[in-house]
Amino acid sequence: MNTIKKLSACILTFALSITTPGISANVYADTQTTADTITVNVKVEDVDSTLIAEEVTLSKDDVTRIHQTFTVESGDIELPVLTSEYFTAAHALGKYVADTSSSPTEDLTFSYGCPAHIKGEKLLDYYAYWSFRVNNESPSDEATGFQYTPDQCPIKDGDSIVFFRQACYDPNAGDFGAYTNYSWFSKEKYGTEAGTPLTITYFKENGFDGGTNPAAGEDIHIFQGEQWIHTVSTDKNGTALLTLKQPGVYTATGGRLKDGIPENSHASSTIVVTEASVPTSAPPASPTPFPANHSCVIHDEKKWKKPARPKKLKASISKKNVTFKWKEAARADGYQLFFSKKKKKNFKKFSSTYDTKVKKKFKKGTYFVKVRSYAIQNRKKVYSGYSNIVRVKIK
Repeated sequence: MNTIKKLSACILTFALSITTPGISANVYADTQTTADTITVNVKVEDVDSTLIAEEVTLSKDDVTRIHQTFTVESGDIELPVLTSEYFTAAHALGKYVADTSSSPTEDLTFSYGCPAHIKGEKLLDYYAYWSFRVNNESPSDEATGFQYTPDQCPIKDGDSIVFFRQACYDPNAGDFGAYTNYSWFSKEKYGTEAGTPLTITYFKENGFDGGTNPAAGEDIHIFQGEQWIHTVSTDKNGTALLTLKQPGVYTATGGRLKDGIPENSHASSTIVVTEASVPTSAPPASPTPFPANHSCVIHDEKKWKKPARPKKLKASISKKNVTFKWKEAARADGYQLFFSKKKKKNFKKFSSTYDTKVKKKFKKGTYFVKVRSYAIQNRKKVYSGYSNIVRVKIK
């Protein structure tokens, strides 16, 4: 059964590539024949964590060694799993594992040219397999238009290869129901000075058509090591603005999970914050995704408390536009607003914000609105109670 699934995964990857625009690997031909070594970046993104993020140098001798390392038994003969004489995406991953593992053939296995098992991967209850991208695009053969498998995809010096968990997770549609959208940041590494605002941009693919859009309304989590620092949300252009006040190396992560299943792949980028060259001044005049006095503070798990309840919610009406304002709540990382046409039930969320003011256009009618705050603790949202309810009548 597992073999069937692995074969199906590669067949599925091949089928998706028919309608997925990709980069041409034939342009690498000259580089492949003349280069003795190449250096590439290899990243392996599981459902919610980065397993590998390393620079790998490949030589022609490495290709031969990898062929001899990763083999399968066929009767009394051992056959190489990887056979391409040029540098491929699979060789880059194989080189890293062969160099760092005492048992490489247990820590990395292949099936039909695709990674079947990578050390550290999560055990999942749904059908998932490993897909890959080169320079954030789906690599394809120029002659056929079909997507390469990792063991046949040529790579060149400076390429960035990402292997990620591709999930098929619609129980009502069989194995080929719904798919994880590949996501990534505009840069693998960002740099800024302490106290200086930094803009990061997040993208994702869109299912079968392979089109790419800015990932709007997505949460981006900022970590320093294993310690969560802050969370920001992307705007309609897929950008998020944040200010880190302390020098250090941080990680930005993205990826949407629904009931523990990835709708968007886990993506990561490094943020290097250096000492400020001049003393920082007042916050910039440009808008920020959270109030200017909202600092990025490391949360101590032992001191976690629920965020305070927002108070003094008020509404002002101008024609059909309503502006809601409330007092900032202690320990809050953001706020959610809800409305209903009934005072005590059927409330629906209509806005999520880092500010303490929201504008909303309503149709004619009477509405009841309330707000609550939230804080992100251990990567989960913890909510406050609700504020007072305000009544809004639109004529």
